[in-house]
Amino acid sequence: MSPTIKNGELVLTRKTNAQLQRGWVVISEDPTCKGRNSLKRVIGLPGEEIRLYEGMLFINGRVYRENYLCGTPSYLGLEEYIWSMGRNEVFLMGDNRLHSIDSRSFGPIKTSLVSERVLVKIFPWPMSKVE
Repeated sequence: MSPTIKNGELVLTRKTNAQLQRGWVVISEDPTCKGRNSLKRVIGLPGEEIRLYEGMLFINGRVYRENYLCGTPSYLGLEEYIWSMGRNEVFLMGDNRLHSIDSRSFGPIKTSLVSERVLVKIFPWPMSKVE
């Protein structure tokens, strides 16, 4: 999740039963490895269309700017990919797009697999909001 959260940093989380929101950093069950959790950002919400094209992220046909990426492209590649979320699905992506295994690889995931929301980074000091 670099640059937002780096290896070794500690975060404060809260269990979530609320409706997920775009931009939240969440902990979910990793669909590629049962019993393992992963830390990713919510990009696509139920019923939305996600498109990656020429380094840009489109949500429902509109370019979505991701300031938390600190200037790196949303997608590294020239191919076009499109996903449509079901009514109980979300699209998750890691902020370290070059090395993240996320919904670009395994597709949308069920909202029921998301268990916690990251609230703040608590170590190293000073505390900082994650969103």
